[in-house]
Amino acid sequence: MASPCVICSEPCGRKLSKSFPDVNTTSRNDYCRALGVDPVIFAHIKTRRYLCFKHFDNDDCEEVDGKTVLSRGAYPKELTEREKNFLICNPPVARLRKPGSRL
Repeated sequence: MASPCVICSEPCGRKLSKSFPDVNTTSRNDYCRALGVDPVIFAHIKTRRYLCFKHFDNDDCEEVDGKTVLSRGAYPKELTEREKNFLICNPPVARLRKPGSRL
């Protein structure tokens, strides 16, 4: 079963996504900086979540053994204003629950 992307809530399987860095790590702060948002936006995420590949530049993706993978050290691209508004205006529970699950 696919988990929802932390940015757009679209289902993203592990094969076409990158795990979002753990809480209280330099990597998470670096991801937030690259996305153009304050780390507080993602402070509620304490468990493993994923970021779909559409939030990375196409140049960061490559084919290896018939699979799409991200280049080592790839960071997500900066969010659009629409994506930032989605994150700010939608409560985390609505954004991160699996489609079809109940609150």
